Amino acid sequence: MACAEFWSIVVQSFVAVGTLLLAVIAIWGDWIRHRFFGPKLEINLLDNKGTLTYITDGTPGRFYKVNVSNSRKWSPAKNVRVILKNILKPAADGTLAPQVLSGPLQLHWMHLLPQYRTIGPDEICTYANLVKGKNFLLSPYIVPNNFVGFITSNQKMLIEVQAVADNSESKPLFIDISWDGQWSDDTNQMQQHLVVKEVDGK
Repeated sequence: MACAEFWSIVVQSFVAVGTLLLAVIAIWGDWIRHRFFGPKLEINLLDNKGTLTYITDGTPGRFYKVNVSNSRKWSPAKNVRVILKNILKPAADGTLAPQVLSGPLQLHWMHLLPQYRTIGPDEICTYANLVKGKNFLLSPYIVPNNFVGFITSNQKMLIEVQAVADNSESKPLFIDISWDGQWSDDTNQMQQHLVVKEVDGK
């Protein structure tokens, strides 16, 4: 084989491979960018103790938070919100039964505004609160009339939350919450009365 013929075949091979790559990028380019270079959201419990705070009239309350992070901080997640997707409560036989929700509800960011975040660095969402003398209550921006996101003395619920953005979403986080109805200003004692833990799923 002549040298010129050899190099002609090499060039033609590179052109064919280049054409194939361009076709792949044209068809699957968005998927490739999202899968390998897009933001990667994660959500987890910030802690299970709650933060003791005094509201405007001096009554103590505890606020419960999740942390939302983006492990690819160089690729910001846009318009991020934490969504309450499901609430399950015990039925008469003790099994957890889904409760009626009007639809996914956005939960509060620790600092209420902006409501839709761009996340490179971590952000904190306050998903629930318990004020002394009141019920344990989940914290959506909008509370429907039929909202069942609360528990009273000797009740429990399991919630499913997820961080979603225009260009990413986290895996769901399942939080199991049980309360015996008692209150304590002491964090360690309160943790015995209100038990919050991350679980694997339903």
